[in-house]
Amino acid sequence: MTIYIGLSGTIAAGKGEVLRIIKEKYNSISYSLSDELRGILKEVKKEITRNNLMNIGNKLRKENGSDYIAMRLIKKVKKIKGQHKIIIFDSIRNPAEITAFKNEFYNNFSLIFTDANRRIRYERIKERKREGEESLSFNNFVNQDENDCGRNQPEYGTKLEECKKLADFIIINDKSLSDLEKKVTEVLNLCLKETRKQG
Repeated sequence: MTIYIGLSGTIAAGKGEVLRIIKEKYNSISYSLSDELRGILKEVKKEITRNNLMNIGNKLRKENGSDYIAMRLIKKVKKIKGQHKIIIFDSIRNPAEITAFKNEFYNNFSLIFTDANRRIRYERIKERKREGEESLSFNNFVNQDENDCGRNQPEYGTKLEECKKLADFIIINDKSLSDLEKKVTEVLNLCLKETRKQG
């Protein structure tokens, strides 16, 4: 039986590392909601920036329903059903997306939310030096983080705080990479154990 894992988390919390660990340890395939938006931006010949991704995501969810991007991926996944033990949906940012996955996959879907202390996450973005982040002040980072969490966001916008409330597992990534790997492995083993019970 296939299990479905959703990944969400705050900026620089280590969600990408969680994805990497799962893919390295288990027979899995991943689909990214952000990559879906990147593809759409390429189609309309717009630059792929954080703001453009957020704007196109909000526009599509507003016009087509807050679960629109999730539903696009669900359609893709139905075509490969049974080929992988674990299917991952990365970059979930709106609670309606979680509801769509839960409605489709029922108890076989679990959401993992990755978080860490804000100051730790700020230091990480300074270290990783992605374009547009290297000159970001802590105050600007806090504003961006609060915006991601849902402050002043419409119902169809990015609402990470609401996503966190719906999480089946919350991983606090504030220590070493080996500690994160241990936590991810424990969570995945729980997911696989529950799936075996249902099967």
